[in-house]
Order: sequence, then structure tokens, then C-alpha cells
Amino acid sequence: MKTERKRLNGQKGGGGVRIRAVILAWATLSVAAYVAVAETSQAPDPDAAKIADASRAAPAGLVEGATFLDWPQEPGGEFRVLRQGTNGWNCLPDYPGDSNYAPECFDDEWLAFLKAYLDGRTPSTERIGLSYMLNARWAVSNTDRTATAATADNQWHEGGSHLMLVVPDPALLEWFPTEPTPRGGAYVMFAGTPYAHLMIPIPEAHAKDD
Repeated sequence: MKTERKRLNGQKGGGGVRIRAVILAWATLSVAAYVAVAETSQAPDPDAAKIADASRAAPAGLVEGATFLDWPQEPGGEFRVLRQGTNGWNCLPDYPGDSNYAPECFDDEWLAFLKAYLDGRTPSTERIGLSYMLNARWAVSNTDRTATAATADNQWHEGGSHLMLVVPDPALLEWFPTEPTPRGGAYVMFAGTPYAHLMIPIPEAHAKDD
């Protein structure tokens, strides 16, 4: 009788050990799964951050249906689509590694101009193109697109929020000054080059809020 009781107790004890082992394994797997999900949900999404940055460049009504792009990874490369849009506008985040801050949103005509600018090609502008930079801080030359610092004659200047226009006929820009002035007002950047375009500063009171 004692032997039988010991045998039964031994079976009961072994079963308890097995149950505890199963529970412990289940708990361990559950914790690991929770940690994995938590890490995934907390990990920053670089594309989402770029979209948020680009969204600061233009009015909300325009941004809502825009296509969001990322900068080419190499010279002559293609823009990567972060999110496809429907309204014919395109938005880019700030250029990485640049001391200036200039996210922008633009129509397809400006996109063609921008691609030619980046590739060093002469643009073929067929109609007026528009670009918004309603949250921008920058310092650049007004005459030399490759300049990285001020010289005596490269019209180095600082600016903020603005619009940009590219036109099919350069003669349309002859009405405007070719140098920025402290008083503000529209002026031509890169005058006399294939990349000439109109800069239209926006008073800070009317710039897009953060």
C-alpha cells in the first residue's frame, strides 16, 4: 500500500513538474512576444519622419493629397516615392546633411526643373512651375549654385519662408531685380543661367506654423 502511494505520489509530483515547466515556457514566450511587438511599435519609422518633415513646407490642403518623395541616393538617381498622392503636387523633406533647412512642395513642372538642376542639365520648362518653402532657413549665393560660402561678388544672403516660380520664357523675369534687398520683395535667383527662377519671400507672419 505504501509502495503504491509512493508510486502515485511520484506520478503526481512528476506531472506537477511538467505542468510548471509548460507554464514557465508559455510565460517566457509570451514575454518575448510582447517585447518584440513593443520594440516594433516603438521603433522610429524613418519614412514617416520624412513625410512629417516634408508636410511642413506647404498649406495643409495641398499637402493632404501630395506625393511624398525622398532624395536620390546618388547623382542622377531617381526620387523614391514615400507615399503616392493624387493631386499633382510633390513634397520633399529637408536635404540630409545640409546646413540649410528647406523642405519643399512643388508641382510637376518644378519637379522637372529640380531634376535638371540636380543633374546639371538645362531645364526644358513648358509652363509656370511653383514651389512652396513655407518653413525654411537658409544661406546661399544668389549667383553661383555651387557656392558654399560668401565671396565679394556672389550675393550671399540669408532667407526664410518663400515661394519659387520657374517660367518658360526668361524674358518674363526681366521685370524683377536680380539681387535680394533688405526691404524684401521678389527677385531673380541665378539670373542669366538656365536655372534662373523667381524668389518670392513670405513675411514670417504669413509663413506656415510649425
